[in-house]
Amino acid sequence: PALRPPPFAPRPPRAARCLGEPTLSARRPGMEHSPSNVVRMLVGGGSGPTGGGEAKSKQMEWERQIETLDQKEMELHQTQLKLIREQTATFIRDLGALRTEVGSLKAKQATIEETLGLSH
Repeated sequence: PALRPPPFAPRPPRAARCLGEPTLSARRPGMEHSPSNVVRMLVGGGSGPTGGGEAKSKQMEWERQIETLDQKEMELHQTQLKLIREQTATFIRDLGALRTEVGSLKAKQATIEETLGLSH
């Protein structure tokens, strides 16, 4: 029977277990050539059907995609900041208009109270 860890021993999170373990292809003979060749591309092996050139070109394509995503993220961030500035300016303008209106209403109320003799 296989040895099992005692039930009271905490297991590390899955990511921690995977980082220290050898890859599936390194643990099992015959798995060196995965169907998608992902393992070989990730570790930089140039032998086999994909070859070193294809792995390099895929890596360059991924780097271009990352750069494009970084650029889009910056543009999105700038657009969000512009929108926040516009909304803040609109809020300040509307708040100023409300203050003016409230001041006007208070003045009218004071005039009405004086006319009716209700002023303090």
